[in-house]
Formats: sequence, C-alpha cells, structure tokens
Amino acid sequence: MKKHTDKDAALLALKSVGALLILGGGIWFFMSSGGDEQTQSEADNRWKELQYLAAAMHEQQQRQRMEQIINQAQQHLDKDDIQKSRTVIVEGLKLEPGHPQLLELRNTVEEIFTRRQKMQALDERQHQVAKLLTQAEQYWSTKRKSIPLENNIHEIYQQILALEPGNLQAKSGLVRLVSSFEQAAQQRLQAGAMKESMNFIDAGLAVDPNHAGLHELRSIVEESQAKLARKKTREKSNHKKFQKFLAEAKRSQASGALEQSLTQIKQGLRIYPHHTELLNLREKVQTALAQNKQQILNIESRQKNIAALLAKAVQSRDSGALEEGLSHVIKALQIDPQHSVLQGIHADLKVRLAEQKRQVEAEQRRLQEADILLSRAEQHKHQGALTNSLDYIERGLQISPNHSRLLELQEEVLAQQRQEEHEMNKRDTPSKATDKPKRPRVFGTF
Repeated sequence: MKKHTDKDAALLALKSVGALLILGGGIWFFMSSGGDEQTQSEADNRWKELQYLAAAMHEQQQRQRMEQIINQAQQHLDKDDIQKSRTVIVEGLKLEPGHPQLLELRNTVEEIFTRRQKMQALDERQHQVAKLLTQAEQYWSTKRKSIPLENNIHEIYQQILALEPGNLQAKSGLVRLVSSFEQAAQQRLQAGAMKESMNFIDAGLAVDPNHAGLHELRSIVEESQAKLARKKTREKSNHKKFQKFLAEAKRSQASGALEQSLTQIKQGLRIYPHHTELLNLREKVQTALAQNKQQILNIESRQKNIAALLAKAVQSRDSGALEEGLSHVIKALQIDPQHSVLQGIHADLKVRLAEQKRQVEAEQRRLQEADILLSRAEQHKHQGALTNSLDYIERGLQISPNHSRLLELQEEVLAQQRQEEHEMNKRDTPSKATDKPKRPRVFGTF
C-alpha cells in the first residue's frame, strides 16, 4: 500500500482547488459570451464535461484522502497507539461510512482494543481482588468485625465475589465470618447482652440467610428477650407498687397510724426485701409501737391502780372513814391529777371532813361542857345537895344525852335521894304512914 505524507496531501488539495477555479472561469466565459443555440449547446456540453471532470477530481481527491487516513490509522496501529488509530478511523468513516478497507481496519483495531480492554480489566480485577483479600486478612488479624456492616469484612468479601464470583477465598471467608458472628452472638447471649447478641445474629444472617445455627440461636434470644421484657414489666409494676407502699407507710407513720404503717412496710418488703430506707422506717415504726405498747401498759396499770384506790376511797367514804378515803384519793390523783371522778370525790371528802371536823369540835365542846356539869353534879352530890346535883346532871344530859357517867351519876343521885326520903318517912309520925311518898322532882332545862 502506497503511503502519502501530510505535505503531499496538502499540495494535492491546492492543485484540485486551482483546477476547479480555472474550470469555473471558463464556464463563466462561455456562458456570458453569446446567446445562439449552437453556442448554448456547446456551453452545456462543456459544462457537463466540467462537471464530470470536477467529479472525477473530487473522487480522486477522496480516494487520496481515504488512503491518507488509512495510512495514518495503520501508522498509529503499528506504533501500538490503539486509541489514536481508533480516532483516525472514526474520522475516516465519517467521510466514507462504507469504506471496506477502513471498516476492515476498524474491525482489526477494535478486536485488538477489546482484547486489551479485557486483559486490562482482568488485570485490574485481579489486582483489586488481591487488594481486597489483603484487606480482609488485615481485618481478621485486627478482629475488626464491626456492626453495622459498613466498611467491614463482609462488604469486602461481597466486593470480591462481585469481581470474581467463584473466588474460593472469599467464600471460605464468608463461612468463617458467619461462624465468627455465631460465636460472638453466643457469647453475648451467655453474658446477658441480648441486644448485642441479636445484632450479631442479624449480621450473620445477612451473610447467610439460611444458617440453621443462627436461626436456632435467634429463637433462643427472642425468647430470652421476651422473658426479659416480661421481667422488666413486672419490675416496673412492682416498683410502682413499692413506691406507693413506701409513700403510704411514711404518711401513716407521720399521722400516728403505726400499725397501718407497719402493714404497708411489710407489703413493700415483699417486693424489695433489702431496701435500706424501708428497713430503717420499719425499725422506727417498731420502736414507736413498742413505746406505745409500754405506754398503754403503763396507762392500763395506772388505770387499774386508780380504779382500786377509787374503790377503796368510796368504800372508806361510805363507811365514814373520811381520812382514809381522802388518803386513797390523794394517791390516785398523784397517778392522774386530771381524773375528773377523783377530783369530785376529793372535793366531796374535803367538804365532809370539814363538816366532820366541825361536828367533832362541837361534840368536844359539848363534852367539855357536860364534863364541867358532871364535875359540878358530883360536887353537889358529895355536899348532899342532891337536887342541885340532879339539876346539873339534867343540864349535862341535855348537852350529851348518852353521856355514860352523867347517866350513871343520875341513877346514883336518884337512888340516894330515894334513900333519904325513905329514911325521912320512917322518922315521920305513924299517922302519916298511910300517906303516899312524894315523887322526887327532876329538874328540866335551865
């Protein structure tokens, strides 16, 4: 194949343009020189010849241009510059789309280009796979199996299999990864970290959706989570009840309802047996209850003592032993100074004792007066003034009707008086013996 340089092509183009200009000028000359039919016919013929000649020149120029393009494409191909060769061929096909030689050259170039692209893609893919496998090993060595699966080893294996679906290292790595997730999920389950365990299970199933071990483990975790949820619900309910019992126990204690407070404390301790605040509150309430119980016992004992002393006081009062009754009342009032019944009896006994004292004093005065009259009566008796003696005796008996000595003396004086009258009657004349003796005169009050 003949090769042309760019300079030759430029000269050829200039010659073609010059020829066309000359032809164009000749045509213009003939067309403007005359108007008869022969001349017009000759002009038409010359014009046709000119057109033919121009077409031939254009065709020759086109062939030369295509040869030039083919030569350029071949030169680039020979230099292994496929891309430039493809570019030149594309430009040539724009000028003559069906050029067989150019089409053949294009097929050759495209075949080479495609083969090289495939080889390049294969090399790049192999390089990328090798790089990803290296990253995967680095992840395994540093145990960077994070969750969620962003930029982690699972994604790396997916990228490898996307580039090379049959890569055994990636497939083996995924199996290893799933086993690692299963082991991690089992460890989290045993540690009670249900959420973390479920995260590892989900991560494993994202790698292998049909993994039986992970599905079984998932069922166990879900059941554990359900139990934990129920437990939390119970604990929440129990805590709410506990807070209620604690608040009620405090209110009951503050209001003095200690037994009710203790009952509420026991209800709270059934929920939280070792709750410090509730235990301290129970100790306080129990101490207060013990103190109250002792106070009640003391009150009951005092009430019993008061009742006994009150009964004795009433009995003493009714029997007239006012001082003794007052002593019992004073002892009872020392136990309960505000006892209204004791206060009433105490006041009554005071009044009675005052009256009794007054009566005793009056009796003592009467007895003194009676003793004076008794003394005088005895004097008059010794003096033989029996009438006067009886007069004093009568006066003394008016003051103290039951005075034993006055009564006894009265009998003595009367007997003596009767004796004297009897003796006097004996000394009287017999004529008076039939007279009835005179009854001794007894004096009344003076």
